Amino acid sequence: MTLMDQIQENKKMDSRKNFADFYNTFNLDSLFSKPMADFILNGKRKAKNHQLVMSFLSKCITIYREHTKDYVHCSTSVHDLYENYNVTHEVGIIPERLQAATGREMAVVKRAINNNPKSINNQATNDVRDTLSYDLINSKYSVDNIFNNVIAYKELDRRLMRAQIGDGTNIKTIYDVSQKTGISIDVLEGLSQACRHKDDYLDVYQKLIELSIPYQLN
Repeated sequence: MTLMDQIQENKKMDSRKNFADFYNTFNLDSLFSKPMADFILNGKRKAKNHQLVMSFLSKCITIYREHTKDYVHCSTSVHDLYENYNVTHEVGIIPERLQAATGREMAVVKRAINNNPKSINNQATNDVRDTLSYDLINSKYSVDNIFNNVIAYKELDRRLMRAQIGDGTNIKTIYDVSQKTGISIDVLEGLSQACRHKDDYLDVYQKLIELSIPYQLN
């Protein structure tokens, strides 16, 4: 199995996890072009310092796998999450608000909340599921809650993964990242908490960026 095959295994659980996302998550553009990364991951080309690079990419894949949830075998349907949201929140939700919150097309949002079989592990469906599961939607919009959405949430998760690989030589655990940044483990394990207020989000984002130091693969 090639490293690319290992990346694609994640896609079976969450269709948003793919080569392009992997490439962007770990800022691989700082090392090689996307076509070159494709060749290396598929075993069609050797990189300079090949063994070191392959070890680095394997570490990235390990982190990526740890951040991949199974959206195929979910115990609660998106429809039930949608119904439960309207029961438990003072301000209910309609498909139009979900469409605005996720940036996805209305047709696919409606398929998701109607449990259309074709929507299982669809990228838009998974965004809707995250939005409802982690309350990434606002009853009122303000400057303070501009990051309380699934797009910002996913970006913060990418920054955490990039921080975990650091200079590319060793993997940092969530505990390690917490120790180095002062961000609580609870927040790192539940990043939606940091999305509620822009100041919290920007603080966590900046601290993770500071751990995203240049790769040392020479």
